[in-house]
Amino acid sequence: FVSDENDCSHDGTIDESTACGGDVCEFWNTEESLGGPLLPVAGLKAQLLGNLSVSKGRNVTEAEVFVGSIHGQAKRHEGEVPTAAQCASDDYAGIEPSCATSLGISFSGDRYDRFLAQFQHAFPVPEDDGATVGWMCRGGDFSPALQSLGEWLGSSLR
Repeated sequence: FVSDENDCSHDGTIDESTACGGDVCEFWNTEESLGGPLLPVAGLKAQLLGNLSVSKGRNVTEAEVFVGSIHGQAKRHEGEVPTAAQCASDDYAGIEPSCATSLGISFSGDRYDRFLAQFQHAFPVPEDDGATVGWMCRGGDFSPALQSLGEWLGSSLR
């Protein structure tokens, strides 16, 4: 995955065409909203394995799957959820990005962190707190991230 936004996989009930736009996904991405419209990352893992199994015509196990991501540093939205009128006002600045670099701005990638933590073969390898290096927030270009990804993959396949 390469993304400057957080994962917004949902059950179809989130309307991203509202005045808040895609920010509405971040408003649902809280510890308190577990069970809300965002799909649990464990379910996304199961869907991925199921889709791979169907496309391969055989059971694909987790041990065969290597996942990698270049995404923003984890930084969930904190604070009040604005009303539709507040989102539509000229004063609405949107959710705060997790970083701004020469590549542009990037938003939280904490759902990618949690998705990667579901797999035994994941890049970047999550830290003890479950967070990963926010490669999207490193600036410059993707060369260091891709080099690190290649080294990880090469050492994992030995």
